[in-house]
Amino acid sequence: MPKTVLFIVSTLARCGPINGVMSVIQSLDPLHYRAAIATLSPEPADSLMGEFRALGIPVMQMGLSRMGSLLSGVPTLRRVVSQVNPDLVHAHGLRANILAAAAGLEWPIVSTVHSDIYQDYRFAYGRLTGTLAATLEYGALKRFHGVNAVSEPLAKVLRRSGVAARGILNGIEIGEF
Repeated sequence: MPKTVLFIVSTLARCGPINGVMSVIQSLDPLHYRAAIATLSPEPADSLMGEFRALGIPVMQMGLSRMGSLLSGVPTLRRVVSQVNPDLVHAHGLRANILAAAAGLEWPIVSTVHSDIYQDYRFAYGRLTGTLAATLEYGALKRFHGVNAVSEPLAKVLRRSGVAARGILNGIEIGEF
């Protein structure tokens, strides 16, 4: 029986991290692994949900707003993860990481970090909100069973903040480019 990996993401918006999720899923050996996806928020117009479903990947939509994530995200996520009953949970991004850590899941959790969280969040959300968001995410990452960074230099940044991260190559798909 193949092992199930549940990917938790905010949305399946067409962007680099979601393209990376697609690449990982397409690379899974179907004899040993199967994927499922849980999205936190309603899908945007540029969603890749159709492409994932065309591959036979089940996508569970929680439909949570940012405020909804605060109010009911933990029990909603627990319910979805229990329904899927995965062998591994793979979270991607701020809300996915924080909710997965807060949910106290009984399944192993890993995450892939795609950027320098402190720098990027301060730039995107401002110094105060960005620092708070980064601090919360770092706290979540420290509770996971494994953290991958998309490069060794980024892994070093994470390790300096106390996250036991390892660098993985984040290359391009040769067949695509």
